[in-house]
Amino acid sequence: MLVKNKEGMTLIELIIALAIIGIASVSFLTFFTQGFKFVTKAGDRSKAGFNAQAQAEKALNNGISTSNVGSLTITFSDNTYINLDATYGYISSQTTSPAVNGSQTTITFFKPN
Repeated sequence: MLVKNKEGMTLIELIIALAIIGIASVSFLTFFTQGFKFVTKAGDRSKAGFNAQAQAEKALNNGISTSNVGSLTITFSDNTYINLDATYGYISSQTTSPAVNGSQTTITFFKPN
């Protein structure tokens, strides 16, 4: 009677195990690469927003040359209101990153007179 040695794995078992580990690894790596792309895109959008905000603050501090003069009326629930004369304008900043396809951030600013 022939006794089989059961201490090791056969080549087929080893190949199947490696294939399963490979498939699982590829799926996990996909999650990491998508997450990295998302973080990069969010960072680029934040930079565009910060750039537009800096331009708006610079325009407000140095006197606004490309703005509109108007008024803002705020009405409360008891029908009292506040009417403010103000200067307002728009500042835009466009990203140059291909990750966000050059999306544009626009900030509307308002400065009471």
